[in-house]
This record gives sequence, C-alpha cells and structure tokens, in this order.
Amino acid sequence: MYILYGLLFLIPFILVFVIGNFISVGYKIKDSQLIFSQYFGVNTNYLLIQNIKEIYEVDWGNVPKNAIQIGNPGRYYSGLVFVMNSGQQYLVHIGNCGKLLDKLKTTNPDIRMNISKTFLY
Repeated sequence: MYILYGLLFLIPFILVFVIGNFISVGYKIKDSQLIFSQYFGVNTNYLLIQNIKEIYEVDWGNVPKNAIQIGNPGRYYSGLVFVMNSGQQYLVHIGNCGKLLDKLKTTNPDIRMNISKTFLY
C-alpha cells in the first residue's frame, strides 16, 4: 500500500519533468558549434558559431518568414533569430539565455546582437 501511495505522490513530478523536456529547448557549445536540442535530444540542430552573422529578438508581430523554428513559443512568444552568413534564419524559442549570448560573443566577436535586457531574464 505504501508503494502505491509513493507512486501516486511521484507521478506529478515525473510528468512535469517529462513535459518540461518536451517543450523546452536546451543548448550547449561544443567544438565551435552551437547545438540546440529538444525532445530529449531527438530533434537537434547544429549551427557553426563562425557562420552566425546576427542575433536579434522577436515577438509575435515580427516573426521572420521562411525562418526555421526551433522549440515551442512560451507564454510571451518571444524568441531569438539567428541570421547566418548564408542568409538562412533560425527562430529559437528560448529564454534566460544571457550566458549563451556572452559565450557566443567571446567565441565570435563579429556577431551583431540586438537584444533587450528584459529578454535575457
């Protein structure tokens, strides 16, 4: 009986963890590549940091056409657009990314960034 109560107690926490990993986008930098992953790493996108030309933030009214979208929009529907040297655009729905942008700027100081302070936190 105690095992059943323990399982019933843990099920909501497990569901929150599983659903959170499906929705959120994770990132890491490895060997001059920016790696965005979603769905436990099944949906993974690789961007060469040296090929990133510009990063800017967008909201609901300014979504670029023909951009590859990574992730699901959050409550405020904001995201970062990564413009590559080839012209390809990636719209990444990610928040709390101040450390990511600092790392990208140190790796490639030529990246132009147009991001407000409110987006970072």
